[in-house]
Amino acid sequence: MSALWVAIALVGVIGLALVVAGPTAATRAPRLGATVELLTLAAIGLMPPLLLVCAAATWGTASGSSGHMVAGVCLLVNGSLGPAQLALYASAAALIVRTGMLAARTVGASQRAELHGLALDRAAPRALPGGETAWVVPSGRLVAYSGGLRHPRAVVTTGLLDLLDPDEQDAVLRHEVAHLRLGHPRIVVLGGVVARAYRWLPPARIAWTRLRRELEAAADDEVVAAIGADPLLRALAKVALAQTPPATAGFAETRD
Repeated sequence: MSALWVAIALVGVIGLALVVAGPTAATRAPRLGATVELLTLAAIGLMPPLLLVCAAATWGTASGSSGHMVAGVCLLVNGSLGPAQLALYASAAALIVRTGMLAARTVGASQRAELHGLALDRAAPRALPGGETAWVVPSGRLVAYSGGLRHPRAVVTTGLLDLLDPDEQDAVLRHEVAHLRLGHPRIVVLGGVVARAYRWLPPARIAWTRLRRELEAAADDEVVAAIGADPLLRALAKVALAQTPPATAGFAETRD
């Protein structure tokens, strides 16, 4: 039975990789696309440790050891474990520990990215329609992002806003605030943990890239629905041209 579950899991991983790598209808709906990519990353994060544990359990079953099922998935072998099983279980534990350590580092980085203390005192709040607020930081750098974990905020520098006319400024501010309204900073933290832990897996790298792209597209859709596409496109063009070398279109994505 364990061998069957391992085979099913392997087929599932391959299927997820094909879904992520190929064009899908989700790309035409950014929110749906982001959900698909986040679920894909979650599956990728769970699958390798599970496969290693099941492989160890299958090894024990094949050698005639007895045991009991865990969560209806894997057989936990009774008695002493052989070297091969110990190596597989140790590998699964190492993956879990490494993912946990990366999660702690990612959460810490996200908290450090929050605007607080002196930086918050220097920033000026900019009220937007709907009662939302963006924070404008005096700096010549061209930066616009939404970040943080406990208290996520939308942040834009004066250097970036100075490049833009009022309509374009409004588009940039709305874009970053849309990230907050849609919960993107926390989504990026979750996705980023798996992407870093399993960056050696092509499906994880692809899903991470697509997730970030879909989040940007979802925020863009919010702006277009509110004020139209023209101010946003003009702002994107001006910011891209002002950077050296020119960046691909898109404001600084939500930081993790």
